[in-house]
Amino acid sequence: MGNPSEFAPGRRSAGRIYLWLGLVLAVLGPALYVGQLMAQRLIVPWYLPVLGTLAAVSVLIALVKRFSVWRFLAAGLVVLMASGQWFLLLSWSKLPEYDGPRVGQPFPAFTSVLSDGTTFDRASLQGNQATVLVFFRGRW
Repeated sequence: MGNPSEFAPGRRSAGRIYLWLGLVLAVLGPALYVGQLMAQRLIVPWYLPVLGTLAAVSVLIALVKRFSVWRFLAAGLVVLMASGQWFLLLSWSKLPEYDGPRVGQPFPAFTSVLSDGTTFDRASLQGNQATVLVFFRGRW
């Protein structure tokens, strides 16, 4: 039969699955984001830093299970990448401060063209008729 220690996983492979899982997740996030951009889907990519964080945790677990210079460098790179993804997402996803008219203030002067070609301006809003302005951000 053989020695049972021959079939036990060696120290060399300790944490290898976590290392590979972390590296795959680290590459998967940016790949999905490139695919999203190519598909022209403009949504906030919250999955990007989440996958990066999962990748960092996985590579750090691999580093704890077995220390090596390569795992240390991989962990540093993946942690740096995940923190950069969180920074970019949280800093770029903030909406600008609203500087439009407030309640009770007059509507600012404007001129626009309606779908039938007639002009529409602030004077068109005056009178006793009820008016609703709808700003539609369509998809092209």
